[in-house]
This record gives sequence, structure tokens and C-alpha cells, in this order.
Amino acid sequence: MVLDQLIKHPNVRYLAYVTGRYDYIAIILTRSSDEFAHFMESVISVMPSILRAETFVHLRVYKGKVIGPDSGQLSLAVNR
Repeated sequence: MVLDQLIKHPNVRYLAYVTGRYDYIAIILTRSSDEFAHFMESVISVMPSILRAETFVHLRVYKGKVIGPDSGQLSLAVNR
């Protein structure tokens, strides 16, 4: 199941079931944009039950704790 795989992945630091356009939202921490691209290609795109993924890369944090050198936010639509 998608959730089990994402929960166990070390780059997934936050995962929540949400209302709205997507089913889940995740915060992914990586050391670089290349590592984030690799995560998207090797983890997200190979999961057949993920219908859509939309990413948001944090360019600058104005308020809140910075939890890593590079972070991306990922919204997932999952076929349940």
C-alpha cells in the first residue's frame, strides 16, 4: 500500500490525509534538488496507485522552523 511505503521512507517527514483536491500531503526532506528529483522518479512515479502528484519546493521560509537544508512539499492523489 502507498501509505505504508511512504511512512517507511526516510525522506518523508510528514504525511497527512487531507480534505480538498488531493488525498494526502507529504513533506519530503532532501539534501538537494537532484535528490528530490531522484525521489520523485524512483519512489513516487513507480507507485501505480498514485494518480497525480503536485510538488511545491520551499524557496524561502519566512516563519516556522526550518527542518532541513532543502525541502519539498508533495500533494498526492491516490487511487483507493
